[in-house]
Amino acid sequence: MAIAFFIAIKILFFFVNVSSQQQTQASLIVTDHNNTLASTKFSAGKTLFIQNCATCHSPNRILVGPALAGVTDRVPDRKLLHEWIRDNEKVLKSKDPYFTQLFIDYKKTSMNKFPNLSDEDIDAILNYVSE
Repeated sequence: MAIAFFIAIKILFFFVNVSSQQQTQASLIVTDHNNTLASTKFSAGKTLFIQNCATCHSPNRILVGPALAGVTDRVPDRKLLHEWIRDNEKVLKSKDPYFTQLFIDYKKTSMNKFPNLSDEDIDAILNYVSE
């Protein structure tokens, strides 16, 4: 009887251990998948930044235009930021105080327009420069 009890306990611990290992593996797969998605989004943002913004901007240095790190803190209204990136002249016509001052500070140099960028593209760029 004691031997049967001992064997039953061993079998129980075996299955609990296997289940625990499977849960750990599943958790690692989900974590790896999430990291891969984040990495892919970061990579897409970096690529879009290089293709569209890097001529005039750096995340952390002033070039022709301002450094872009922290731009979402300076302009928390994402819709307005998207409008600025797509057509800055339209935003300047609205006399937005932040963008009007930015235009003055940068010697009234107009930023290129990017009407072809989707909201997802712009958000990917903003996420990249915010990292």
